[in-house]
Amino acid sequence: MAAAVQQTPRSQRHDIFASVFPPKNHTTPTPVATPNIGTLASPGATFGGFNTSSNPADGAVKLSQAWSTTTRYLALKTSASHPAKSLEQARDVRDALHYLLGSRDTRAQLHDWYLHEVGAHFRGLVAAELSFWQQPITLQEARQVLSNTVQIIQRAQDLCLRPLDDTLHAANDVLLAFAAEIKQGIHVLVLHCLPHQRLQKTLASYLFQTMKRSLQQGSNPERCTKAGRCYCQLGLDLSALHELHDVGLGGTVGQRAFAHAVHRILEGPAVERPCFQVSWTGKDTVIPSLRLWINEQFVPAVQRAVATLSGDPSTRLPHQQFVSAAVSSFGRRRVEGLFNYVSMWPDSRGGVLDVREYLISTNSSDKAHLCSSFTEQIQRRLLHAGASTTEILSIYVSVINVFKLLDSRGVLLEKVAIPIRNYLRGREDTVTVIAASFLAEIDKDGEIHGQEPDKVCPDITLAIASSAVDAEDDRLLNWDDMNWVPDPIDAGPNYKASKSDDIVAYVLGLFDPDDFIKALAGVFGDHLLHTHNTDLIKETRLVELLKSRLDATKLQQAEVMLKDMRDSNHLNRRVNPRRGRTGTKYDLQAALPEDGITMISLWEIFEGRMDKAEFMPNLRAVGKERNGLWFANRRKLPADDEPPSSAGSHDIDFNAKVISSYFWPAAHELEFRVPTGVKTMMKTYEESFASISGQRTLAWKRALGTTDIALYFDDGRVIEEKGLEEWKASIIDAFALDRQGEADAPPVDYNDKEGLTIDELMDGLNLEEGYLVSGIQFWIGKQALYEKSKGRWAVLEHLDMAHSLIHEPPEPAEDPAVNLELAALKENAATYQNFIEGMLRNQGGKQIEGVMGITFMLGMVMTDFAYGDDEVRWLLEEMEARGVVTKNGELWTVV
Repeated sequence: MAAAVQQTPRSQRHDIFASVFPPKNHTTPTPVATPNIGTLASPGATFGGFNTSSNPADGAVKLSQAWSTTTRYLALKTSASHPAKSLEQARDVRDALHYLLGSRDTRAQLHDWYLHEVGAHFRGLVAAELSFWQQPITLQEARQVLSNTVQIIQRAQDLCLRPLDDTLHAANDVLLAFAAEIKQGIHVLVLHCLPHQRLQKTLASYLFQTMKRSLQQGSNPERCTKAGRCYCQLGLDLSALHELHDVGLGGTVGQRAFAHAVHRILEGPAVERPCFQVSWTGKDTVIPSLRLWINEQFVPAVQRAVATLSGDPSTRLPHQQFVSAAVSSFGRRRVEGLFNYVSMWPDSRGGVLDVREYLISTNSSDKAHLCSSFTEQIQRRLLHAGASTTEILSIYVSVINVFKLLDSRGVLLEKVAIPIRNYLRGREDTVTVIAASFLAEIDKDGEIHGQEPDKVCPDITLAIASSAVDAEDDRLLNWDDMNWVPDPIDAGPNYKASKSDDIVAYVLGLFDPDDFIKALAGVFGDHLLHTHNTDLIKETRLVELLKSRLDATKLQQAEVMLKDMRDSNHLNRRVNPRRGRTGTKYDLQAALPEDGITMISLWEIFEGRMDKAEFMPNLRAVGKERNGLWFANRRKLPADDEPPSSAGSHDIDFNAKVISSYFWPAAHELEFRVPTGVKTMMKTYEESFASISGQRTLAWKRALGTTDIALYFDDGRVIEEKGLEEWKASIIDAFALDRQGEADAPPVDYNDKEGLTIDELMDGLNLEEGYLVSGIQFWIGKQALYEKSKGRWAVLEHLDMAHSLIHEPPEPAEDPAVNLELAALKENAATYQNFIEGMLRNQGGKQIEGVMGITFMLGMVMTDFAYGDDEVRWLLEEMEARGVVTKNGELWTVV
């Protein structure tokens, strides 16, 4: 007996109890417990059974029965198991539901009751299961959290709708409509159970990551590049979106989250893919390809997703708005890198055209954003002490080219060029660099000849080279020019269509014309004094160009300078002391400068010394032509044309340039004793000049004199110097032993066994001590002199003569000036290190040595920096110890 007793589970006992004693909310109505059996017939009537005539109370009884049956059936169970319903019970429920749903009032009451029942269930059970939404959701958890949420809500929704689904095998429109209303009410309860902002952000992050992942996995840049259009597809899990819609998360909150995700995908991943990179090879815009991809791939995929999420298959999206949003986002990305495109112009033409297409399709606010963004970029990356003046001018020229392409009217250019102009006006060497760039020689490859790279801007030189007035007129009349475009309809009669003219105008507009002409005079005069070309074609063209742009009356000084050079060339041909000596191949070879000379200029030098029939064959034998200039061919001449040995050859080719002292910049006065041969030539030139020039007299400016010399040594070495200052030549001439053909006594009595001292050279040459020390150091560096004994210098005829001096260890410096320099370096170390850090941060890694190295940039920008590579290395090592910079090979970079 005891073994037969079993413990009845609590839930099972509850179900059994409920079947006998139903809950108080669903007690059996009175008509069922005590049915209406009618009334007995009156005693006076014939016995006819019970009176079953109609009773008005029957309707209320039937309503009460239907309500009790339906609510009993629809009541939600909180337990895990649910009692099975019989077919007979289902028929009763079906009839009761039809009865209640047939009336508007009872249908509304049933709707409200059931939603209240569902709400109690959600508050009691579902809300507890969704409590994890009360905590912040990380990006990594978003997918799993949404999946769990959908499962919980789907389970609760099935529980609430299953009683109605049991009746749908005999479904009609009334039941379907009622079920849809209940489902909609459930969705409202779902949204009330979840925090809206957190739900929307989590859903937006999940959708964004899904779209981003699909673009990365489905991207095929090689195929798109070959086809010239993008075929990458945007993949979305439509089944997941359908589940979100089914549980009520695809309504307003879901669609708003999807809109945020689409916005984020258009702001970045959709337009940053390799398919839409800058066209470096084709140099064309990629925006048309972007528009095509948005219309054919992106919008259809988004439209399908929105239709699934909202449950409305007829959803249609505005394609043009998506295209505009994509182009706007793409254009802003290009604007952020506009400084890079300016720096790499013209190779970056494709990126600039992308920006132009972006500006065409936007409004004025985007143009203002472009100007402010680019101004910030140049302030941060260009306008600082670490950038050289030539670099800033080169960027300025590129800015002109780029912004004229972006806006032909020049409105944008005027806005962005203001900070560059103001900064260039504040630099002391800007005018000097511009003037030197106007006069520099440049070949077809864009290489500068005869100038230091940090003193000349090649872009300005190219603009000047293409700005000749006659060449411009020819270009405008060239009927075969396929790049010709008509002038704007509102252009004036003086309109210039040349891009180079625009650049020249903007460069000249940097300064006041008077200041520019004053600075140009010094550079122009120095150029004329050192040029070997006698035709002066380039110089004349420059003056004419400036006269067309500036006040012609203010360029009178430059015109007088040109006239002096032409007159000097004419005088040299007439009064040159060597005009009677016949020229040879060697003379032609020696007359060819390193930076080249035109054939006309060279012929003017040898016109009186060589027949025209012999000139060209001799020139071809010793020279070679490149780009219209002749350069010396250094191959050995035949034996019969070899120049005479140095022992008996002291010929001097003498040329003078007579300048008008009033119109030329003042030159430094320097008096010293010139070599005897040069002095004789000068005296002969003076006599010839006096005979043909009337009352004009010559005053020699020895500080401006230059010479080309060749030094021959006993060990076979030959040292050649072109354009050497005359005072340096006088110093080395004082050490000459062989002075054949010189009638006058030498300036100094040189003895190779004893050498010469500074005092002896000062007395003999009448030259200041500073120049002597600098000149001796120069020739020691050229291995022409060496210190024979302390304070005495001699000619280094053989390199091994200074062998013992090379191996002697240097004595420690006891000069107090050295200690003062080290103390000054340590005192200003913080300033120098801050400059170095900013330069490396803005321009990238740099070496210590070389052109554009750290030492070079410090010396160029900071005028008080007079140290070398060792001191800069010490500064960098101090910074490395603090973790500011690091060394990668030979490059120093910011950590």
